[in-house]
Amino acid sequence: MQEFIDFLRANSLLSVAWIALFITIIYMTFKQMTAKYKSIDPSQLTLLINHEEATIVDVRSRDEFQLGHIAGAVHSNAIEIEKDNLAKINKHKDMPVIVVSKNEQDSAKSAEKLIKNKYTRVYVLRGGLMTWTEAKLPLVRGK
Repeated sequence: MQEFIDFLRANSLLSVAWIALFITIIYMTFKQMTAKYKSIDPSQLTLLINHEEATIVDVRSRDEFQLGHIAGAVHSNAIEIEKDNLAKINKHKDMPVIVVSKNEQDSAKSAEKLIKNKYTRVYVLRGGLMTWTEAKLPLVRGK
């Protein structure tokens, strides 16, 4: 035990960084476990679309959406969702809704807002659109 204390004293900056990292991992794990939405991977997303007619909501900017998006995705940027401007997706309230963005953090904020607006089955694409493209799945350009 004394060796451990000596190590902490000799490497205080490293020790603080390790403790901060450990706390961050615990926080992120806890937050993910208690979230009311589920994180899914691209294969699960495909299954939801094919078997349950899921709706994909792309919350990126209009320009990013036009550069490439998942086929059938509805564009509703994060600001519209934050302001409860959900007219584009209200008819899908009781169906699976998959929120997609550049990264999972942006999607999570929009997913939480949809849950507050009584959407019953909300999912987030784990890793965002990057995981979709890394899996070499197609994107549609334009509208």
